[in-house]
Amino acid sequence: MGPAEYDVNASDLHPITSENYFFKFVDDTYLIVGARKRSTLQVELDGVAHWAANNNLRLNTAKSREMLIPRDGRWRIEVPPPLAMERVGSLWILGVTIASDLSVSAHVEALLNAGARSIYALRLLRAHGLPDQALKTVARATTINRILYAGPAWWGCANASDKGRIQRFLDRMYKSGFLTEQGTDIERQTIIY
Repeated sequence: MGPAEYDVNASDLHPITSENYFFKFVDDTYLIVGARKRSTLQVELDGVAHWAANNNLRLNTAKSREMLIPRDGRWRIEVPPPLAMERVGSLWILGVTIASDLSVSAHVEALLNAGARSIYALRLLRAHGLPDQALKTVARATTINRILYAGPAWWGCANASDKGRIQRFLDRMYKSGFLTEQGTDIERQTIIY
């Protein structure tokens, strides 16, 4: 049953402290703890381990990560020492890389690298005789949909430089004949998507 079974299983997993939150999707669980309640973090983690044992599951501590997000990009308090898990500067959350400063620059970089590989593949398809309309369909189904994946969730965190890089990439795809002109307006597509 996989992810559906996990969702049913995890329906009884709740935070011990009411100010903390769990977000569960497929087989990922995210615990959100505010700075004022950081002292409750170990209690919450112990609660998750207890829940896992009661549900015949194993808490994979090797995959557990801690990311601290400072308010306004700077720390007003002394940064606490890490818990028994790795502290990271960014997390890959449901296919989107989010940094601790809530920037998505690393995500945009990964999208553009994958897009460059897609352009190479599209050029190969053109060289092997795929018609232009079919190339545009393939570009839309692969490259553009990869860029638009979860767009409404991360687009607001993208800075002007990141948005400009994506727009220049789309303009390049248009000039290469892989997109129609209406497919190059990333701002409009992200909002509609």
